[in-house]
Amino acid sequence: MKIHELLKMTVHQYEMMLWGLWLEWCRKKAYTDHQVQILMCNPALHKWWEGNLEIVEAEFRQEIAPYAAVTSAKDAHKLYLKNAAKLAFYYSTPLITRALAPKK
Repeated sequence: MKIHELLKMTVHQYEMMLWGLWLEWCRKKAYTDHQVQILMCNPALHKWWEGNLEIVEAEFRQEIAPYAAVTSAKDAHKLYLKNAAKLAFYYSTPLITRALAPKK
């Protein structure tokens, strides 16, 4: 099953949730709104974040697999967010530094 199906969401709801997670991650790594915008628009940093998201989602799949048929949407969402919270501790110093470096 796809992640959005495990969460009992539409593809659009799932994508909007991911954008929210990405925004929150960028907010935690930046000091100003301008820096948040810079981080959010950096393709290399986003690709790195998505790679880590895939790892976290794989863990979610393993945890929910035995209960997928009987888990409510609310409980699946809680479990997903518990796993996604790990992303807050991931930090790519070289990518963030490069993204925020003044352009010449």
